[in-house]
Amino acid sequence: MSIACSNVQRNSLQNLVKLIQIKDGASSLDAVFSHGTPPEPYLTAVMANPPFFCGTSDAVGTTTNRSITRPASKTVSSAARHECQTQGGEVLFGMRLARDSVKYATRVGVFTVMLGKKSSVVPLKRILRKLNIQRISVYELCQGRIMRWGLAWTFQPNVEFPESEFRRLRKLERPPLKFELPPKLSCLPHYTVDALLDWLRNEFRQLKMRVLDQKNRAEIGGFRLSICATENTWTHNRRKRREAERLSKSQQIDSSRIEPVNNDSSNRSEQASSNESYSREKLLSLKRPLDPNFLEPDTTAGMTNNNPVVDRDFATEVKRRRLAEVCEEGDAWVEDDIAQVNMTSENLPMPGGPSPTPPIIQADVFVEQSITDSSFPNECGNGGGDDGDDECLLSSDPSGPLVIKIVFTGGSCREAANQIMCYLKNRLR
Repeated sequence: MSIACSNVQRNSLQNLVKLIQIKDGASSLDAVFSHGTPPEPYLTAVMANPPFFCGTSDAVGTTTNRSITRPASKTVSSAARHECQTQGGEVLFGMRLARDSVKYATRVGVFTVMLGKKSSVVPLKRILRKLNIQRISVYELCQGRIMRWGLAWTFQPNVEFPESEFRRLRKLERPPLKFELPPKLSCLPHYTVDALLDWLRNEFRQLKMRVLDQKNRAEIGGFRLSICATENTWTHNRRKRREAERLSKSQQIDSSRIEPVNNDSSNRSEQASSNESYSREKLLSLKRPLDPNFLEPDTTAGMTNNNPVVDRDFATEVKRRRLAEVCEEGDAWVEDDIAQVNMTSENLPMPGGPSPTPPIIQADVFVEQSITDSSFPNECGNGGGDDGDDECLLSSDPSGPLVIKIVFTGGSCREAANQIMCYLKNRLR
C-alpha cells in the first residue's frame, strides 16, 4: 500500500487517484462510500479484477476438467499468492460484488468484473438472474493465446453494452433445434438426464445409427451423443410397420399350405418326367439317318458292315455325348470366370469405383435440465449482505424440465435433423 501511494505522489495524481485499503472479507463498496472524506454522490463505473483461483490446486489445474493433451502455458506467473488466490475464487468475489450492487444500484452506473476462467461465466450469470438483474452483458477479450471474459451489468435503462465479435459471428449460425419435454413421461423410468440419455442411445441404435458418447465442455459438464446415419430409417415408420404385418400374415398363410403344395409338386414332377420321355422319343423318330462319311473312325466301328444306313439310336447317342461335353466345358468356363470376377471385386477393389455412401446427417444431441432461478427478494434475502445468503446464491440444483437440443454438424440433408426431432417427439409419450 505504501508503494502504491508513493507511485501516485511521484506522478502528481493525488487529485485524480484515491487509494483505499480494504480488509479481508469486507465489502469494497461499503468501504468506498463510508470513507472518512465526503463520498461521491455518483460513480460512473466500478471495475474489479479479482484473483482467479480459490487455492493452489485450482491454480495448478488438478481440480478442473483441463484436457491432458492441452499444452502447458508458455508464460510464468509472477503474481504472489494473495494476488492470484482468494477464498472462493472469482465466483465468490463476483457474487459479493453483485450483492453489493443491489444496495448501491442508484449510485453506480456500471459494474464490471474480468474473469480468467470461462467456467465462471455461467455461475455468475445465474447469480445475477437470482438477484433480479436483467441487463447483463458478456464480452470476450483475446490477446494472443490469452482469453479473458468481461462480465458487466447495470441498473440504468439508458446504458447499452457493445457486442463482441464472437457473439456477432455466433448469431449468423443457425440455432439448434430445441424440444422441452413434458413433466411426466411413461417411456422413462426416471425424469433425469441419465435416463433420457440411455433412452435416446437405445432409440438411435434401433434406427441403425452410429452413436458415440462425447464429453461436453467443462462449464457445461456431462456428456452428449454424437450420431451419424447413412440411411433414412426414421420416416414412414407407420407404412413400414403395416408392410411388416402384411408380410408376416402372408408367411403364416404360406406355411399353412406347405403340405398340399408338396403333394402337388410331386405329382407335377412325375407328369413332367413322363412328358419329357415322350417328347424325346418323338424327336428321335424325326431324326434323319446319319451319313457314314461324316462320322469319325471310332464311330464307324459301331456300324454294321452290310447295312449302309447308320443305326439311329447309335447316332443319337453320339450326338448326345458330344453335346454334353460341350455344355460341360461351357459351364465350367462360365463358373471360373464368375468366381474370378467375385474374387477381384472383393479382395482387389477396382480403381475409380463407387465411393462409400456419404452420411445423411451428422449431429450432436444435447440433453439438459433447466435450472429454475428464483428472484433475489423472495428467497435469497434483501441485499443487506447476510453471509447466510451465499448458499442460496451459489445453489444450482437443476429442477426444471428436461430439454433436448440437436445441432446439425454435417451431412447431405439438413432437413433430417427436423425429421429426427419429430420422430423423438412422437416417441416421447
